[in-house]
Amino acid sequence: MDREVQASLYFLCHVRRRLGVYFFGVGLGLILTWALVIRNRNKQDLLFWLPEERVLEVIRSDSNLEYSETFWCRMKCLQFSSIDLDQLLQEGDVNFANRREEGEQKIYQIDYNVEPGKKMSVEVALFDREAKLINVFSSEELKCDCP
Repeated sequence: MDREVQASLYFLCHVRRRLGVYFFGVGLGLILTWALVIRNRNKQDLLFWLPEERVLEVIRSDSNLEYSETFWCRMKCLQFSSIDLDQLLQEGDVNFANRREEGEQKIYQIDYNVEPGKKMSVEVALFDREAKLINVFSSEELKCDCP
């Protein structure tokens, strides 16, 4: 009986020591990852691999961003400024529920709260690595005489 107790105590001591070494290594790895990779990074740098950030980055990086005639007419009618549009492209949320495809184009809707109670939504068509802003909508219903 004595030998069995000694063997189980010996086993428990070894398991406890191994778990201690394991968790020490995991903790050290987490600290090094934070110190070398995560600290002093922008949120957008860390989340670039997510679908929303990838769509927004394609739109932001397009130097020849195109606009439809209807787009600027509706922007003026709905009383949105180019600053609101810049804010939307930087901080907007891609609404994947309203995503659709027309041929080889993928059309996304990007939503942004301009101010409390006033929401701005923009439809963007992506084709390859080019983007075109098609239409803009507001949470406030205003009649616009745009084509």
